[in-house]
Amino acid sequence: KGAIYVYLSVDRFSQWLESRLIFPEGFAAILGPEMELMAYSPDYEINPSLLSIAKKNGYRDVEAFMQHVITEKSGRLYLVPDSSIDYGYVTYEQLKLDGWNVAVILSDESFLKNSKFVYTNLIRIGILGLVLLFFVFFCVITRITRPLSELADSTNKIAEGDFDVQLPLNESKDEVGRLTHSMQSMINELKIYFEKVIEKERLEGELRVAKDIQKSIVPANYPAFQQLGSVDIYGRIQPANEVGGDFFDYFLYKERYLIFAIGDVSGQGIPAALLMAVARTLFRANVSNANPGEMITAINKELCLGNESNMFVTLFIGVLDSQTGILNYSNAGHNYPMLKKEDNSICELKQTHGIPLGMLDTLTYHSDKIQMNPGDTLVAYTDGVSESRKSESQFLGIEGIKEFMKNLFFECNSFDIVNRLIEKAEQYSSDYKKYVDDITVLSVRYLGENMLTMEIKSNIEEIRKVQKKLFEFCSKQKIEKDIILKVNLAVEELLMNIITYAYNGDETQSIFIQLISDEKELKVSIKDTGPPFEITKHIKTNAMVTPGDIQIGGWGIFLVNEIMDKIEYTEDIGNCNIITLFKKIEKL
Repeated sequence: KGAIYVYLSVDRFSQWLESRLIFPEGFAAILGPEMELMAYSPDYEINPSLLSIAKKNGYRDVEAFMQHVITEKSGRLYLVPDSSIDYGYVTYEQLKLDGWNVAVILSDESFLKNSKFVYTNLIRIGILGLVLLFFVFFCVITRITRPLSELADSTNKIAEGDFDVQLPLNESKDEVGRLTHSMQSMINELKIYFEKVIEKERLEGELRVAKDIQKSIVPANYPAFQQLGSVDIYGRIQPANEVGGDFFDYFLYKERYLIFAIGDVSGQGIPAALLMAVARTLFRANVSNANPGEMITAINKELCLGNESNMFVTLFIGVLDSQTGILNYSNAGHNYPMLKKEDNSICELKQTHGIPLGMLDTLTYHSDKIQMNPGDTLVAYTDGVSESRKSESQFLGIEGIKEFMKNLFFECNSFDIVNRLIEKAEQYSSDYKKYVDDITVLSVRYLGENMLTMEIKSNIEEIRKVQKKLFEFCSKQKIEKDIILKVNLAVEELLMNIITYAYNGDETQSIFIQLISDEKELKVSIKDTGPPFEITKHIKTNAMVTPGDIQIGGWGIFLVNEIMDKIEYTEDIGNCNIITLFKKIEKL
């Protein structure tokens, strides 16, 4: 019926292929159904075949490639060279014309030429990216660390004590902002806290000064009034706080009368300490005629003036005649003092002569009188002693104090009595210190002119001191010299036995001696803390003694028994040995 022929210029196809080829060194072609080159770039001889092009460029296995193109619509192949030329890469795609394909062949050099450029650029871009990344990190880290660094500098200043330092402003709500806010709150709290600490230290310093002042206004020297020789007095305050309201005082009036007082101010702390100082001053200022009732009456009137705080003072005042042993006393609402007599009996001075001071200025206080004998001991105390407690309802109480005084050794002086009683009260309440009060104890022993006590170490040289004092005491009592020599010999023998056998030469041990004289008898008591030894069981009379019958040390006991009129032995608290010697005397 007819045919239509269309003539297309191969050159136009070739130019179009060349314009589309991005690698100038490559080869592109349109392949016909028989793999003939219908158009190609660059220029080759007219109608060359793909096989001739491959052979010209030294590639093998082109037939396999051509067969692959015929059977597959598209793909990529790798052409192996015959010699040392570069490898070749082929990519092809089927056109819409049946059996026609477009293919591109590139050598390694052509294909990788731009990849080196790309690789170089990628390295440059990577380096630039790292630099930019470092810069970004630096900016971010600086933004984070600068506030922290400024905060650290401020913290160092705070550590040095500068609480007025200004923290860096940071209004952000991130972690650094919250930390800054917390630090500012902490600084404000620290300023308040340290202001309180400084104020507390200032108050504590003032309290320490007040404590020293309080200690300085009460007597502290022991022994006191050694010129008398007939009285032994000592007192001590153990405040519950730095300062307290308890007080005691004593002084000598007209070189004969010992005036002493013990009091307790209501409350504790500085107010009580101030009133205590006032009461002590008034006590010294109102001696008048050494009448304790009149003294308390005058002190009460002074304390009632301007007492708007309604504080009060319990007070006990005693006046002891050092020559006669007569004690005048007046009690204004204070705890009853206890009197331990030389025969070990105990009684309370239960007379109360009025209410505590500072409450009613119209009161008149009276006084009472007792006779103290040589060896009698008066112990006055505040309620901090009797109210020491083990529990809410278990107190040391009056009976506990009486029990303590019953167990006192005969050689205990006022210093020992005071310290031991305070120690007992503190130990009693050691597990229950919630209600601990000020503790004050005052002890007054009347020795009289016919009593002597002494303590020596377990040393033979000390015996001479005892003999000297014994001779002076007996001479002062106008005892016959012959009796003095016999008593001295008996005492020497007993002391030698104690040092040699009871203590085995241990010179750190102590021996206590007490002498009491009346018109008819001299009594000598010797106490040691060695092993129990009941001397009366080892005494033998002349009728019982035969040669060789008495062991070493027994001759001394035999001699003492012959010299003295009577020997008694008692085992005191703590397994202590007390030997008492009696000798009838006739004074000159």
